[in-house]
Amino acid sequence: MTSAWRWGGACLALAASGAVCDAAPPDSPPRRMAKPVIYQSGPETVLVTGRAGPAGTVIQARLPLPATAGEGLVLTVPSGSLARETRITLSVNAGTLSLRSGVAAETVFRIAAEGVSSFEKPVLLKVYYDAVRWKNHILVGYAIGPEGELSPVDLGTQDHRKGEALFYTRVPLLFTWAYVKA
Repeated sequence: MTSAWRWGGACLALAASGAVCDAAPPDSPPRRMAKPVIYQSGPETVLVTGRAGPAGTVIQARLPLPATAGEGLVLTVPSGSLARETRITLSVNAGTLSLRSGVAAETVFRIAAEGVSSFEKPVLLKVYYDAVRWKNHILVGYAIGPEGELSPVDLGTQDHRKGEALFYTRVPLLFTWAYVKA
C-alpha cells in the first residue's frame, strides 16, 4: 500500500461531509494552507458530572429541552481506561457547525475528564438519532479542534433500526457528527 493511498483513505471521511482535508501525504512536500474555521464555538451547558476510575463507568447525557428528536449520548468508560478516580463532565456546546455537504447534527458534546489528556483504552460514545428521518444516511463523527477544525472519530457500528451509532475515542474531546447520504 502506498503512502498516498493511506493518506487518501484517512481523508475520505472528511471529504464525505464536505470538510477540507488539507494534510499532505507523508512523502509529499508540506503545503501551506489556511485551515478553514468550520466550527464556531458557543456557550456551554453542563448536562451531567460523574466519576470514573479504574473499574470504569457509564454516564448518560440528558439533553436540555428543546432537544432535537432522538439525539442523545451515552459515554462508556471501560475498565482499565483510567488509572485513577477522575471527574467526567458531559456538556453541550451551542456553537455553529458549517459543512459544505451533509447535514450537521444539532448537538455538539464536550467530553471532559479532569486531569486526563488521553485514556488508556478507547472510550465509547453511543449516539442516539432519529432513525426514521436519517434512515438512508451514514453518521460521520468528528472531533472539533481548538480552531474549529474537524478530525474524524472512529465509527464502530451504526444500527439504522434502533437509531444508534457507536464511536470510539482515546481522548477527551468536543464531539459531533454529520448525516451523510448513503
